[in-house]
Amino acid sequence: MEDIFELSELLMSRLCHDLAGPVGAINNGVELLKDPNPAFHTESINLIEISAKEAVARLLYFRQAYGHNKNQSGISLGAIKDLVKNFYINKNLTFSWPEAHGDSDSMQLIKVEMVRLLLNMILIVSFSLIHGGNITIKIKTNKNDFGLKVRGEGKAAKVQEYIKKGLVSDSKETVMDSKNVQAYLTNMLAIKIGKKLTLDIGDSHFEILVS
Repeated sequence: MEDIFELSELLMSRLCHDLAGPVGAINNGVELLKDPNPAFHTESINLIEISAKEAVARLLYFRQAYGHNKNQSGISLGAIKDLVKNFYINKNLTFSWPEAHGDSDSMQLIKVEMVRLLLNMILIVSFSLIHGGNITIKIKTNKNDFGLKVRGEGKAAKVQEYIKKGLVSDSKETVMDSKNVQAYLTNMLAIKIGKKLTLDIGDSHFEILVS
């Protein structure tokens, strides 16, 4: 039980940290609106608009990556793409997605457990691409052919040792802290659905495979 409380506390700290930037920028924009000089007003409105969109994108992404809704059985591939696109809109990253089954992305539903795992995998891989790059995502949802793969490729990929250990070690043996909590959660989500993570790491790539 202590592990669950600790995990919740660390994730809450991370969530607050990641939301502090855009929310603080909104506050700065409001302060600029109070300035009597009208020259600042256009600048402040732009700052508020951009920061509000960023805050909403982060909230929606984190709600799906960290939250749990018992009434939600699946999420469309199109909705997942939108979450990722809006979250990384100002980042130097591009994404390659699998082709949808059916007439459109909205026809392919991904189970919530897989989506949570996938979104956390994307976060970890994106952090490793310190100069940006491309992230390729592959999804297999057939009962006898289940798997997720997130592969990042760029000029350089840097994966800290505590991230590697958090992703592949037995979660019971991993000491959680603010640095490895994302990796710990990702590993735990894989274990929860009876799968394991394997890593492929090079100077310019980082891949996480769930099988």
